[in-house]
Parts: sequence; structure tokens; C-alpha cells
Amino acid sequence: MKHVFICVFGLLIIFGGVNRASAFQIVDQVNFSFGGTAPDGGDLDGYGGVSVRKLEQGGDFVEWTHHFDFLPPVANITSASLVLTFTDDFDPLVNEFGLLVDDANGASFLGEIETGAFPAVNVIGDLGLINGTFSARITSIGTQQSDFFIDSSVLTIDYEEALLPKPVPEPTTIALLGIGLVGLACGVARRKRKEKAID
Repeated sequence: MKHVFICVFGLLIIFGGVNRASAFQIVDQVNFSFGGTAPDGGDLDGYGGVSVRKLEQGGDFVEWTHHFDFLPPVANITSASLVLTFTDDFDPLVNEFGLLVDDANGASFLGEIETGAFPAVNVIGDLGLINGTFSARITSIGTQQSDFFIDSSVLTIDYEEALLPKPVPEPTTIALLGIGLVGLACGVARRKRKEKAID
């Protein structure tokens, strides 16, 4: 009988299976140029200033939206962050300050803008991430000429996939499985009767 239980357990594992969520990551990068955004240019929402990339004085701004698709479908977002990269004009007499406004955090003072990547901003609180978009705006808030360049915006999202239900076996398949198990049990019982008859 022990063999029957082992066979039944093996068949349940094969036919039943276990769905497990897998971890996935999306990285969406928007690169800024003087005339727009790349790679496709559709991420730019607007700007105020002489060009898209250069924020030349207080009040200049750039607005953009990250667009992405969850493939496979998303069940749960575990983390999301935004990293902005800037180039400073290296004028020692001018302090450049920036203000980031994003969908998740509202307004965030970035402090003085230096060349390089600004530390990641946690954006997991944005409910729009599930819909495949994330919007942000950077504004120069210097009181004097406060020029710096925005180079790129990188949005990284870690998520778990949505588990799709496993297909339910057809009644014929279940009937065949049942007939096979009954036959197996009968064979074991028959063997045991033969062993008792020999003893």
C-alpha cells in the first residue's frame, strides 16, 4: 500500500503543480537632449526655458513621463526608484539648486546640483506605477543665473508577476487517472494475497 501512496503523491505533484511568484525588474531610461528626449521622444511632457536639457535660470523646468509595460503581468511592486543624472557648469560663484516633483512624493528639494547621478529617490508610493506610467518634473530654483543640465532619468521597478491559474484537468483525464489508481491498488492487493497464500 505504501507504493500506492507514493505513486498517488507523485501524480498529484505532476498534475497539480505549485504556482510560485517570480521576481522581475523593469529599467526605463529617458535621455535628454537640447531638443527633446530619447529614445523615442514621446516621454517629454513640456519644458520652460531655452532648451529641454539646460535649466538656465530660476523657474526653468522639464517635465517627462516614463512609459513601460509589465511583461509578465504585475501582481505586486516590491520596490521602485528614480535616479537622475546631471551635469553642472562648474561655475564656482553660482550655486545651482533643483526641485523634483514626482507622482509618488510630491515636491522634493534636491539641494545643490552637482555633476553625476543624484541619489535614488524612492517612488514606490505612486499608484500610477501599476498603470505603466510615472511622471516627474525638475525645476531650477536658483535666484540668480543657475544653470545645469539634466542628462538622464532612470526608473527601476522590481515586481512579482501575477500568477495565472493552472488549467483544470478535463473530467476524462481525472477518470483515467482514477481507473489507473484503482488498477494499481488491485494489483498490489492481488500480490499481497499471493504472498499470504505462499506462506
